[in-house]
Amino acid sequence: DPEASYNVDGGRDPHLKEGTGGDYKQGLVPAAILADLKEHVPELMSFANLDVKVAFNRDSSRVGPQDWISLAKMIHQHRSKYHAFLIVHGTDTMAYTASALSLMLSGFEKPIIITGSQLPLLLPRSDARQNLIDSITC
Repeated sequence: DPEASYNVDGGRDPHLKEGTGGDYKQGLVPAAILADLKEHVPELMSFANLDVKVAFNRDSSRVGPQDWISLAKMIHQHRSKYHAFLIVHGTDTMAYTASALSLMLSGFEKPIIITGSQLPLLLPRSDARQNLIDSITC
């Protein structure tokens, strides 16, 4: 089985159902299930040997340049250990993270897949489970 590193970068709390009520200072609360993702989507392990590392855990609307540098360093540091890297990311800044990583890790020569979802994993009708499975099997 191929080995892959599975990096997790925040996202929304899977139990969050209410809006902010207009108070945007606090932001959304990151999920507490990130490190246990293999338990919540056990079928992922049938496709690859996954090693879950939580790079940081914050709402993706608050992810920025320092996080991108940290994530790029983490991926580069583990480049010889894994065949591929899967990053789970909130959708607010996913495109910015992807762009930054593509520039910082140009010529990396190993797949770096970034995925997210419109609804948190534990909510009904979430696209997260299928997105994770599709990301690891592509």
